[in-house]
Amino acid sequence: MLSPTKPEKLRLVLLMIFAGIFFGKIISPSWGNILFLLGGMGILGAIIWRNIFIGLISALLFAGVYSSWRMNYQFSNDALPLYHGQEVTLEGVVTSFPDIREKKTLVYVESEHMTRPEEKNIRGKLLLHVPKENTVHYGDLLKITGKITSPRNFDVFDYHHVLPSLARKGKQTFPSLASFDYQEYLKRFGIQTLLEHPKQIVVLEPQTRGNWFFRKAEKRRNLLAQNLSSSLPEPHSLIAMGILLGVKNELPAWAQEDFKAAGLQHLLVVSGFNVAVVIFLVTFLLRHFGRRIVFIGSLLAVLFFVAMTGGEAPVVRAALMGSITGWAVAMGRQSEARNLVFLSAVLIGLWNPRIVLSDTGFWLSATATLGIILGTPLLEKWLSCIPKNFGFRTMLSVTIAAQLSVFPILALTFGTFPYAGFISNLIAEPIIPIGMGFSFLSSLFGALPEVFAKIISLPAFFLLEALLFIARFFGQIPPLLIPRFLGYAGLVIVLSFFLWGSFSRRIPEVIAKK
Repeated sequence: MLSPTKPEKLRLVLLMIFAGIFFGKIISPSWGNILFLLGGMGILGAIIWRNIFIGLISALLFAGVYSSWRMNYQFSNDALPLYHGQEVTLEGVVTSFPDIREKKTLVYVESEHMTRPEEKNIRGKLLLHVPKENTVHYGDLLKITGKITSPRNFDVFDYHHVLPSLARKGKQTFPSLASFDYQEYLKRFGIQTLLEHPKQIVVLEPQTRGNWFFRKAEKRRNLLAQNLSSSLPEPHSLIAMGILLGVKNELPAWAQEDFKAAGLQHLLVVSGFNVAVVIFLVTFLLRHFGRRIVFIGSLLAVLFFVAMTGGEAPVVRAALMGSITGWAVAMGRQSEARNLVFLSAVLIGLWNPRIVLSDTGFWLSATATLGIILGTPLLEKWLSCIPKNFGFRTMLSVTIAAQLSVFPILALTFGTFPYAGFISNLIAEPIIPIGMGFSFLSSLFGALPEVFAKIISLPAFFLLEALLFIARFFGQIPPLLIPRFLGYAGLVIVLSFFLWGSFSRRIPEVIAKK
């Protein structure tokens, strides 16, 4: 048996730390000190006896203790739950970019103190539902009056709820599959409190608080979004804002349904795919200028996406995962990217263990990333009969690898799998980078006289119209209903492949022969 190399040893350590984050969920605070002591003794023993196995167990224990501590004390300074069910007046700062819905806008507010009841230094974070008649921005200091409550869980995944368009057309219906834990979902963002029906919202200081960089970024984003609204009709402008700027404007219900049913909903927001596409394009355009210029160009592109969304956790996660995917595929360095994927997952888990434990978006992003990195070189070899012109073979391999990797999660979470997504993604994904490019031009020149702005935006309009048509066409195909045992079987297969691919020395050989 071959002894593990240094990269493989690092991969094992990262894997054990990642497992320890899960282990932390069942560790009670009373056991924390004991396990921490055992972990320290294990590290000492691993150094003395040079035993990697003992070191791995110690890494598992340390990560578990940290994860338990992080979750137990995450809300130790949040005093707002003490006032749940009461009407309060508080002052707080808007700490997120607005999430614009049809009838309301959602923002996070960091409380500073209450004036009713009169309490100073009442810290905590809440999700504020802003009525349509009010306008708020990142960095605003607000005075809010209303009844604060605890989030309520609710049932989701009813077939009518997920695919109402198909249900209306007489397709077979099915009962609810699960209950959505809204409380746990909001805890990932540090939220335990809602204020859904404010009686009063007063902007005391407009855009004077928060991070200076993000305040400036929101102003630039709003300007670009306004240009898109002027030069493109809805829903085209809303799609362009989502994929280019990360603006959260709710699409019409029919468009949301079509994109969900077609397996294309990930294209509507700044996701790991968008980031990976941009990095791949930047790498392609700057490939003759050396790796340093490629790295700087890619970094600036990622920073643009992060800035346009206010540095929200899902986008940072998508930027991290997308950067790894784009860099690996563009540079042909899938073998080196394996450690980076594990490292990024560990960093996300240490930053916020709740993301790893219960965020479906994280798992979809992580499994798709790992699937692309491990599966693409093998699929390209097996699909050697497919022409390589215009990168078609690579694009097909990436799509298949990503779809197969996320199959178990979709099956176990939603009970369905949009198999039409294999074809719809293959057709739609090449449109996204070109559509993003022309949408960017529209956002820059949308302030020109209307005639010129609309002429410049014509390519973006037709590309986004094609995207809508693809979603509408493939959205008519009902997804496969997946029995849970098949979802678990797929999970075993995918995890086994990931485990083999993460430590296989054949992957670099396959890449080298490409």
